[in-house]
Amino acid sequence: MAGFIRRLVGDGLAVAPRSTTCLYTLTADRDFVLDRLPDHPQVLVALGAAHGFKFASWFGRALAELAIDGGTADDISPFSTTRPGLQAPAGREAWLV
Repeated sequence: MAGFIRRLVGDGLAVAPRSTTCLYTLTADRDFVLDRLPDHPQVLVALGAAHGFKFASWFGRALAELAIDGGTADDISPFSTTRPGLQAPAGREAWLV
């Protein structure tokens, strides 16, 4: 790959290739976010906290209910954008590979 990049952009511009796979970011408290933005209630936010793909159907249903009905029967208060756990500074442990 390094040779290809040198031929493509020249020796002076080439940098050593590097890749990272399976990179994801977690919230500081390592939990989901599913809420409306406080200052923009028309915007819904959903963040799976790295393991959310397993809950995609639930996320979809809850987001659809929030968008269409204005609320959901599920208790989503633990996933609020204003919860204290999101106010804590995220350290390196929040960046997993």
